[in-house]
This record gives sequence, structure tokens and C-alpha cells, in this order.
Amino acid sequence: HYGYIKYGTNSQSPTINNYMMRIWINDNVYISDTIEDNISSNDLVKECVAVSVDDEVEEHVPMAYIVLKDEYIDKKDEILDVIIKKCSNTLKEYEVPKYFRIVDSLPYTQNGKYDFVRLEKEGNEYITALSNAEKKQLKKTII
Repeated sequence: HYGYIKYGTNSQSPTINNYMMRIWINDNVYISDTIEDNISSNDLVKECVAVSVDDEVEEHVPMAYIVLKDEYIDKKDEILDVIIKKCSNTLKEYEVPKYFRIVDSLPYTQNGKYDFVRLEKEGNEYITALSNAEKKQLKKTII
């Protein structure tokens, strides 16, 4: 990913910097491509982008936006379960997205790059709109 360099802060939880897509934890930096490559390795996935969202517990937790290939849209719940399990089994604990969202398409800037600012904003709005019961269910599904 290309963009502005913006440095995160040290913390116990990961911080995804949406401009350069870096995950910071305890002075170490990890590239969000790890998350995206893991999810995109599924043959049913067309595109994937990881961004940072804030929830009521932590700031800057990973969220994955996933676009499935057209022929698999009707099986999105089954595919999402497979993706979540694979991420949980193959990524480091702090790299596993806390939230996953299957969408029809991803927004792009006028320069043809993913619009990370818009995705982060939409992600935060999505998290805010979820009920507490829905958030608990998401956490159970991911764990």
C-alpha cells in the first residue's frame, strides 16, 4: 500500500495505521498485507482490505473488508466462517481481525487506490450501529 507515513504509538493492543497500513505493537511493526494475504489466499475471495476501527474496549483494532467472487455471494456466511477459522489458526493473535465484513465492492480514491479513510469511517459507523448482542456474537464467532 502507498500513502502517507504516520507513526503509531506503543500499546498492548495492535494499531493499524490506515495511511500506510502498518500494525504497531510494542515497538514492532507488522504490515496489514499479512492479514490481507491470509484472507485473499482463499480462492473464493476477490479482494480484501484490512483497516483500523475503534470499538468500546480498544482503539485501533483490525477490521477486514472482504469482497467475494460473484459466484459465491450466496454462500457468504459459510465462507466467512472458513475465513475466520483460518485467520484464527494461522495469524498471530493480535493480527486476527476483530471484525469482518463482506461487502459488494470496495471504494477507491480518484487515484485508483483503496479509500482507507472512507473504509475506516464506514467501519466505525458499522461498529457503533451494532447492538451489544451482535457485538458479543461477533466476538464468539471470532474466538
